[in-house]
Amino acid sequence: MSIPEVAIIANPHSGAYDPSILKSLAEGLSEFDPSVSVTEMPGHAAELSRSLPSGSWIVSLGGDGTINEIVNGISGTDKILVPFPGGTGSDLVKTTGILTVQSAASAIREGRYEKMDSVRVTLDGRSVYFANILEIGFGASVMQRVNSMEKRGKRAFSSSVMRELPRLKSYRLDFESDGFTGNVDTVETVVANARYFGGGMLASPDSLPDDGLMDVHIVRKISRFRLFLSFGKMKSGKYVSMKEVRNFSARKLIITGDPSPVEADGEYLGESPVTIEVVPGSLRIVRDRSS
Repeated sequence: MSIPEVAIIANPHSGAYDPSILKSLAEGLSEFDPSVSVTEMPGHAAELSRSLPSGSWIVSLGGDGTINEIVNGISGTDKILVPFPGGTGSDLVKTTGILTVQSAASAIREGRYEKMDSVRVTLDGRSVYFANILEIGFGASVMQRVNSMEKRGKRAFSSSVMRELPRLKSYRLDFESDGFTGNVDTVETVVANARYFGGGMLASPDSLPDDGLMDVHIVRKISRFRLFLSFGKMKSGKYVSMKEVRNFSARKLIITGDPSPVEADGEYLGESPVTIEVVPGSLRIVRDRSS
């Protein structure tokens, strides 16, 4: 039986990166003689993953941004993502399951993976993919601030929320989809393939990354004070039951209206208008449902 092609891609600039974890990964997967690459610039993980042979198992050590780059390099191919947390948020793995070196090695050895959806985003004449969550409005402004920080600790997200709150504004957006069509004044729109964002906040409690749907949560125009008082519900996911929130599921969503900031998986993408569409089963991923 041939040894599978295994590559470790590590991002040393991720918020919780630890060189000792990279060493443990390389040693724990030594039976596969993995190649080890450390990213040197934005976009490098996508470039590295694209260059790997067909059928490669790509072990990601970084945050959601690193996973996002790899997703953009392998979506729609037969390459398999093996995600390990090492970032400021590392939120996707809270849905897909947090692997151990042993469980990852076992999955690679047995050729065991699952298929999940990715979501294609088209704006400014280009298309990119995400696996976790996209935000339009306030959350995208928060992530811009987080990404501008030289050092991103565990409090980076919460401190950025507090700094952006005084600048809260609403956007008049037009939504067209197979789940809802209408015009809404919104401060924040969440488009979810998975469940968590912002370092463990339950953004979309019922989202499943393999159901062929994205779950959309539109937070209508709301005061700064009301939003501040709602942060506990944002963390627990109970915000989706607030009277100011419109929830629906869709396969394709077109958003026009006021130009609004857009981010996906922690990466700022630009401003709406934007088209968002699920690509079912386009990712191969190693999951650990026991965690």
